[in-house]
Amino acid sequence: MSVLSVDIMQVQEKQKVVNDFAINIATENGSGSQTSNNTILRALFKMGIPVNGKNLFPSNIKGLPTWYIIRASKDGYTARR
Repeated sequence: MSVLSVDIMQVQEKQKVVNDFAINIATENGSGSQTSNNTILRALFKMGIPVNGKNLFPSNIKGLPTWYIIRASKDGYTARR
């Protein structure tokens, strides 16, 4: 075992595991992104992960940027982290 592996393992033992994270997705509006965003959200939900999805600054004009945030949190938070 190398010295680097030992150091990483020691750090991992001290860290607290937190199951709270956000996935930020930025895409072009009109590219089918809403379908793929919902598919990812549904897949995570069916795996038993409590998730929420939110469109951030949804554009109404094709070709402009739109953002989608998927947040996994056992408490059901919907706000950005």
